[in-house]
Amino acid sequence: MAGRIQFELAPLGDTAVEVLWQGLDDQSLINANVAAVRLFQQPSVEGVIAAVPGFLSLTIHYDPMVWNSWEEIHRRARNTLSELESTTMESRIVELPVCYSENYALDLEAVAALTGLTSREIVRRHSGAEYVVRMLGFMPGFPYLAGLPIELQVPRKDRPRLNVPAGSVAIAGNQAGIYPVMSPGGWQIIGRTPVRLFNPHAAKASLLQPGDRVRFRQVSGEEYLEIERAAE
Repeated sequence: MAGRIQFELAPLGDTAVEVLWQGLDDQSLINANVAAVRLFQQPSVEGVIAAVPGFLSLTIHYDPMVWNSWEEIHRRARNTLSELESTTMESRIVELPVCYSENYALDLEAVAALTGLTSREIVRRHSGAEYVVRMLGFMPGFPYLAGLPIELQVPRKDRPRLNVPAGSVAIAGNQAGIYPVMSPGGWQIIGRTPVRLFNPHAAKASLLQPGDRVRFRQVSGEEYLEIERAAE
């Protein structure tokens, strides 16, 4: 443990407060978000509806009948966060099969042109890295993944697609992501996973959670279909 984590609080409407972390690097910020969520989920912490990690902060949604003044908000939030230590969090590792075949990797050639790498080298580097879920956003279950190799960092598409297939594995800027359901999207698609990332009927609707470590395992088109059939 390396001491107390510093933060500031800012109001966010009349039923939420934002925790703004101070002086943390990327991994420490992810750790702080995950640890803080666990603290606010404790039964002893009254009045908290949800604690939601963001890219650089944490949002606490509270019951205004319990946290009913700015002084009360400060007291309750600071009392809970005073237990937070700057320490390494244990992370769950999730391995996801990905097929990088042409019919799934819709932008692989475009990424090759942007990076100067061959398609095979892009796949090798993408599947050889380990990623961390920073947050879920954009749509339910969409993970923003830190850890994309610098040589694969490319801009978003000039014109977003209206329909990105569910399971599409994509990159944009310094992040990777996975589209959990069919939707519009402007990230560069380089593969697809047959694993279902979001199920509203499951105990935990999103397969991935902030703080999880993600590894991609390359599979053939035949393996992709076998996994897909088994899941169905």
